[in-house]
Amino acid sequence: MYDKGRLIEGLMKDAVKNGVEVFTGVNVRSVEKTDRGVRVAGNSDIFEGTFVIGADGAGSRVAELMGFNKERTFYGLGSGLTYYVRGLNIPKPEAVICATCFEPTRLYPIFFWILPSPYDKNEYWFALPSKKDFEYVTKKSVFAKWFPDIKVTNILCYVLKLLSPVTEPYKNNVLLVGDSAWYGEAEITGSMMCGWKAAHAVTVALRDNKPDRNGVFDYIEWWKKSYAEFDDYRNFMSFMIAFSLIFSEEEVNYLYSLFKSPLKSTLNPFLVIRLIKKAMEPMLSQVQKEMPSLLNKFAPLKGYNILVNSNSHLPNIKLWGFKIGSFLA
Repeated sequence: MYDKGRLIEGLMKDAVKNGVEVFTGVNVRSVEKTDRGVRVAGNSDIFEGTFVIGADGAGSRVAELMGFNKERTFYGLGSGLTYYVRGLNIPKPEAVICATCFEPTRLYPIFFWILPSPYDKNEYWFALPSKKDFEYVTKKSVFAKWFPDIKVTNILCYVLKLLSPVTEPYKNNVLLVGDSAWYGEAEITGSMMCGWKAAHAVTVALRDNKPDRNGVFDYIEWWKKSYAEFDDYRNFMSFMIAFSLIFSEEEVNYLYSLFKSPLKSTLNPFLVIRLIKKAMEPMLSQVQKEMPSLLNKFAPLKGYNILVNSNSHLPNIKLWGFKIGSFLA
């Protein structure tokens, strides 16, 4: 199930079952290289090992203490609310839904997500920026019919720290995985792969008596190939966020109407963007005939600048504390 809390709960049970010692509530105070590996101080405890894997998310203490963040650009903090809800009537209840809702008095659109809950088949996870947005989407928006009898069962909040990716997820026997090394979210599937790859690399390094960078080089190269070199993160951010800021509601609806059949399915968020762009490219000639004013608006979206007027630019619109223009190449 696409739910991090439920996933970690299951992984933790498996880890304890297989003899892993778990220390909860530890506030990491320092991470430092030693002659034999790495020493981590947290609360009144000292932990020592040959390697440390930092899997502590986008606000990683390990990354900060080890100096990884000195080379990274800080874009700001994203925040919002997540609700567990019942009483929905959505067209694809098994799907991961990402939707855009235009509220007339707002400077920027409302982005929201709906996912099936792993706790109950009649429950859903619903995420959006604020309580005010929740009220508008569920009661007044074009999506209101999806929420005929909505009931909230739980409310959580989140804060997402946005940094540019690390150039290399390794320093002094510390490996970063998942969100701790990426610009925001490596996604659950991506983080799982990072964790497995890093743990496997450490296992092989210890087996082969290579307690250094060379021992875990396969993980470093895999991470670079799968993330840093697979796609420019600014390409993803500019398309996912800037798209709905550049185009009006009427224009977005027009562009969506051009798609006559579903695109290929994938859990790779970067491949999603490529699929959308590839599908839209042959449509641009139709757009030029039917709504030519849209073509200049494609210029700020990385990858379209060779097709349209490259002098166009996106205003520096502030969203959740960071400037959208910062993500554009």
